[in-house]
Amino acid sequence: MNVFLCFLSHESNNVLQNRHFPLSIGLISEYLKLNIEEIETSLFKRPSLLSRKLNSVEPDIVMFGNYMWNEKLNRFFAQCIKSM
Repeated sequence: MNVFLCFLSHESNNVLQNRHFPLSIGLISEYLKLNIEEIETSLFKRPSLLSRKLNSVEPDIVMFGNYMWNEKLNRFFAQCIKSM
């Protein structure tokens, strides 16, 4: 099972608007790995890396960390994933 955990930040010219990676999705990832067999988690901060990964792997579950500054970005990717 492929699980994508995303806390996306806007990026331009390969520079992130917010460079902090939240501990929360790292902890969720580790919890899932310890408690569910045959699970693979991927953490994403950069939208460009998420796009690349979506071109090669279809996730079973996608989770987004949502704040007011990344809500539209999360919605965009959620629509893209729904249409896969």
